[in-house]
Amino acid sequence: MKKIVILWLVIFSLSGCGTFSAPLDVLSQGFAPLEKMFNPKTNSRYYERKARHLVNQLVDRMEDENSNDAIRKIAIMDLVDHNGRVAELGRYISLKITNEISKNNYFKLAPRGNLLDAMKSLNMDFDSFKTSIPKEFGEVLQVEAVISGKIIDLGTNLDVNVNSIDVKTGEIIASASESFARSDFATEMLRKY
Repeated sequence: MKKIVILWLVIFSLSGCGTFSAPLDVLSQGFAPLEKMFNPKTNSRYYERKARHLVNQLVDRMEDENSNDAIRKIAIMDLVDHNGRVAELGRYISLKITNEISKNNYFKLAPRGNLLDAMKSLNMDFDSFKTSIPKEFGEVLQVEAVISGKIIDLGTNLDVNVNSIDVKTGEIIASASESFARSDFATEMLRKY
């Protein structure tokens, strides 16, 4: 009995440490609360849920503003950091946003390859979308709106902000934000370019 109590104390004390790496399937066999306790907020399901919530906010606002069905095709940009550069985390979250929006049959998406080709031909970068979007970009891609965003490292968490911008007027149609856990994984991806 003492060994079980000591084992539980060790498990609970290590659960707050970043170095504890016991496999979930070993810990949670037959005991579901352990899976929740050791399930890190850095797994892909966590990011999918966060991206889904972010997209739901954005799409709801876009649909409210878009009652006349003027916007049907959109392009999704990689998210930039505070320096206007695209980190691996910005690519990853934009991919999750793309996946979530593609599940919604309301909008059509411009392929990423076409988006990169259009940016190259117009001599644009991802950071330029926070200030202006040339009409030529929308014409080349045949999109009515662009979703762009920024990841801000707040120290305790990451704040992800996205905007849907009308390519004809340059106005923000809708915006949304979501707080993401600042895990070791996310911090490392935010440093890789």
